[in-house]
Amino acid sequence: MRVASEVKGGIVVLRLEGSLSRPADGDPIRKAVLTAIEDGSPNVLVDLSRVELLNSVGLSILATNLVTLRCNDGTLKLLGPSSSLRQVLDVTSLSGVFGVFEDETEAIESF
Repeated sequence: MRVASEVKGGIVVLRLEGSLSRPADGDPIRKAVLTAIEDGSPNVLVDLSRVELLNSVGLSILATNLVTLRCNDGTLKLLGPSSSLRQVLDVTSLSGVFGVFEDETEAIESF
Protein backbone atom coordinates (compact mmCIF):
# COMPACT_ATOMS: atom_id res chain seq x y z
CA MET A 1 0.00 0.00 0.00
CA ARG A 2 1.35 3.38 -1.03
CA VAL A 3 -0.09 6.60 0.38
CA ALA A 4 0.50 10.10 -0.98
CA SER A 5 -0.83 13.07 0.96
CA GLU A 6 -1.71 16.60 -0.09
CA VAL A 7 -3.88 19.40 1.26
CA LYS A 8 -6.62 20.90 -0.91
CA GLY A 9 -8.90 23.59 0.42
CA GLY A 10 -7.93 22.73 3.99
CA ILE A 11 -8.81 19.06 3.47
CA VAL A 12 -6.14 16.35 3.64
CA VAL A 13 -6.39 14.15 0.54
CA LEU A 14 -4.82 10.71 0.88
CA ARG A 15 -4.24 8.97 -2.44
CA LEU A 16 -3.98 5.23 -1.90
CA GLU A 17 -2.47 2.79 -4.37
CA GLY A 18 -2.43 -0.99 -4.11
CA SER A 19 -4.43 -3.37 -1.96
CA LEU A 20 -6.11 -2.53 1.32
CA SER A 21 -6.36 -6.05 2.64
CA ARG A 22 -3.75 -6.67 5.36
CA PRO A 23 -3.36 -5.09 8.80
CA ALA A 24 0.02 -3.65 7.79
CA ASP A 25 -1.70 -1.75 4.96
CA GLY A 26 -3.29 0.45 7.60
CA ASP A 27 -0.01 1.71 9.09
CA PRO A 28 0.71 4.48 6.53
CA ILE A 29 -2.94 5.54 6.56
CA ARG A 30 -3.03 5.76 10.36
CA LYS A 31 0.22 7.74 10.35
CA ALA A 32 -1.19 10.19 7.79
CA VAL A 33 -4.44 10.56 9.77
CA LEU A 34 -2.55 11.24 13.01
CA THR A 35 -0.39 13.81 11.21
CA ALA A 36 -3.53 15.50 9.87
CA ILE A 37 -4.95 15.71 13.40
CA GLU A 38 -1.68 17.06 14.81
CA ASP A 39 -1.59 19.67 12.03
CA GLY A 40 -5.13 20.79 12.88
CA SER A 41 -6.73 19.34 9.73
CA PRO A 42 -8.93 16.46 10.98
CA ASN A 43 -10.96 16.21 7.77
CA VAL A 44 -9.60 13.58 5.41
CA LEU A 45 -10.63 12.50 1.92
CA VAL A 46 -9.35 9.06 0.94
CA ASP A 47 -8.93 8.56 -2.80
CA LEU A 48 -9.61 4.89 -3.58
CA SER A 49 -9.38 5.17 -7.37
CA ARG A 50 -6.10 3.20 -7.44
CA VAL A 51 -7.04 0.63 -4.81
CA GLU A 52 -7.29 -2.80 -6.41
CA LEU A 53 -8.61 -4.83 -3.47
CA LEU A 54 -10.63 -3.92 -0.41
CA ASN A 55 -11.69 -6.65 2.02
CA SER A 56 -12.99 -6.76 5.60
CA VAL A 57 -9.56 -5.85 6.95
CA GLY A 58 -9.47 -2.79 4.69
CA LEU A 59 -12.98 -1.80 5.76
CA SER A 60 -11.89 -2.07 9.38
CA ILE A 61 -8.86 0.13 8.69
CA LEU A 62 -11.07 2.81 7.13
CA ALA A 63 -13.66 2.58 9.91
CA THR A 64 -11.04 2.82 12.65
CA ASN A 65 -9.58 5.95 11.09
CA LEU A 66 -13.07 7.43 10.69
CA VAL A 67 -13.67 6.97 14.43
CA THR A 68 -10.27 8.50 15.24
CA LEU A 69 -11.06 11.55 13.14
CA ARG A 70 -14.58 11.94 14.55
CA CYS A 71 -13.15 11.84 18.07
CA ASN A 72 -11.03 14.82 16.99
CA ASP A 73 -13.92 16.85 15.48
CA GLY A 74 -13.25 15.68 11.95
CA THR A 75 -14.38 13.01 9.53
CA LEU A 76 -13.26 10.75 6.70
CA LYS A 77 -14.90 10.53 3.27
CA LEU A 78 -14.13 8.35 0.27
CA LEU A 79 -13.41 9.30 -3.33
CA GLY A 80 -13.54 7.34 -6.56
CA PRO A 81 -13.93 3.69 -5.62
CA SER A 82 -14.09 1.26 -8.55
CA SER A 83 -17.42 -0.44 -9.18
CA SER A 84 -16.28 -3.55 -7.29
CA LEU A 85 -15.12 -1.51 -4.29
CA ARG A 86 -18.35 0.50 -4.40
CA GLN A 87 -20.28 -2.76 -4.33
CA VAL A 88 -18.43 -3.84 -1.16
CA LEU A 89 -19.24 -0.48 0.46
CA ASP A 90 -22.89 -0.71 -0.58
CA VAL A 91 -23.38 -4.34 0.51
CA THR A 92 -21.93 -3.54 3.94
CA SER A 93 -24.01 -0.33 4.17
CA LEU A 94 -20.83 1.66 4.76
CA SER A 95 -21.37 4.02 1.81
CA GLY A 96 -23.67 6.13 3.95
CA VAL A 97 -21.38 6.00 6.96
CA PHE A 98 -18.39 7.40 5.09
CA GLY A 99 -19.90 9.45 2.32
CA VAL A 100 -18.67 8.32 -1.09
CA PHE A 101 -17.98 10.71 -3.96
CA GLU A 102 -16.97 10.43 -7.60
CA ASP A 103 -15.95 14.09 -8.03
CA GLU A 104 -13.04 15.45 -6.00
CA THR A 105 -14.24 19.05 -5.98
CA GLU A 106 -17.68 18.01 -4.79
CA ALA A 107 -16.12 15.81 -2.10
CA ILE A 108 -13.91 18.62 -0.79
CA GLU A 109 -16.82 21.07 -0.76
CA SER A 110 -18.91 18.59 1.27
CA PHE A 111 -16.74 18.97 4.40
